[in-house]
Amino acid sequence: MSVATASTDLSEAFRAKLREGPSQKAIDALIGAGAGRPRLERVHFSDRRPVLLQYAAGHETLLAEWVPDAGKERAAETIRRLCKPRHGQARGCPEARIVADRDFILRTSGLDERLPGLRLLYDAEAARDLVGRLEGANPGPITPQLVAHRLGKRAVLRLDAADGKGRYARLRAVKSDTGQVQFARHLALWRALGEHSRLRIPEPLGEDPALGLSLYAPLAGHAPRFFGLDGYAACRDITAALRTLQLLPLTDLPVHDTGAETAILRDWYRRTRSVFPGLAAKIHAPLDRLRTDLAALEPLDPVPTHRDLHEKQIFIAGNAAGILDFDTLSLADPALDIGNLQAHLFLAGLHAGRSLQAFEWALLIGMPDLPVARARLWRRAALLRLAMIYAFSDTAPDILHRLIAEAAR
Repeated sequence: MSVATASTDLSEAFRAKLREGPSQKAIDALIGAGAGRPRLERVHFSDRRPVLLQYAAGHETLLAEWVPDAGKERAAETIRRLCKPRHGQARGCPEARIVADRDFILRTSGLDERLPGLRLLYDAEAARDLVGRLEGANPGPITPQLVAHRLGKRAVLRLDAADGKGRYARLRAVKSDTGQVQFARHLALWRALGEHSRLRIPEPLGEDPALGLSLYAPLAGHAPRFFGLDGYAACRDITAALRTLQLLPLTDLPVHDTGAETAILRDWYRRTRSVFPGLAAKIHAPLDRLRTDLAALEPLDPVPTHRDLHEKQIFIAGNAAGILDFDTLSLADPALDIGNLQAHLFLAGLHAGRSLQAFEWALLIGMPDLPVARARLWRRAALLRLAMIYAFSDTAPDILHRLIAEAAR
């Protein structure tokens, strides 16, 4: 079967499909007529899986796999697998929610033959039994809700129970031990934090490897408000949380150095050049300068680093910051998280129509031992990466160009 993956140049046929999107007939079959054209949110690439396109269509999320010449048979096989008794998701009515659409397999989110834990979305009794088994007490009736889903990789369910306690189930594919490794790292991080730590993370409640599931308590608090005094207070709490993380004695973590960052940027540049050569031409010079600067960066002792920090993963409560999603927890440059968060704040400011750069500087004030130039370097890397990632979406071209221009300053 021929698929477009991250390790190959993307074909002209794929470039055309990216511009065209799913057919209206397929969209209407899945979510009904009148929904209008969906908005392309992200394109996910993998070395082993088909390219995945994620669309927003009203309140629905549509997932489209690019599978040239094998759409109908692949869709039929997917439906058969989802209807199998063991760990199946037949109650999700896959035959009505998965269609072959020319060279796409198009589905609504929440059905995934590689994530058996999604059966809990359609089986509230099984969800109640699982929570009772992991926690040792019957939580009462549970109402599962889908929070997020990346096809073949991961999903998050919110489990609202009669006992009033909130819970989140993170789901992973069971054909690898990735989920178990990440739960073990999260548990080690939880144990390393003190009761009154300035960094809070979701409390781990248990795991079920057979379902690829790990269960967590929710984080209290609210999203940071980057406006006025509240914004400066949030920056203070975020940097205190990051300093706490960096001082933890966690050594059994993967290492992410400048070479690994350069490799990620190189892959995204190759994809961008294959599909958007005009945009790649604008990225070429600032990316070359960035590679040179990363290669010349004086190494520092690596520290525990979130490595995917952005404002949507942060909750503020009291004088502490809670942070979600430590899947990419690594040993890395002390400036990486600050630079990455600064780049996301710059992007958030573009969307909001107002500058958030005062809060970018406030983050640096909270890390007085961190060289400004070092943080700015990692900020440039994140700005270029974001520009290339969101090129594969319906993000306005002006925003992409401003990200690139900011990285080139």
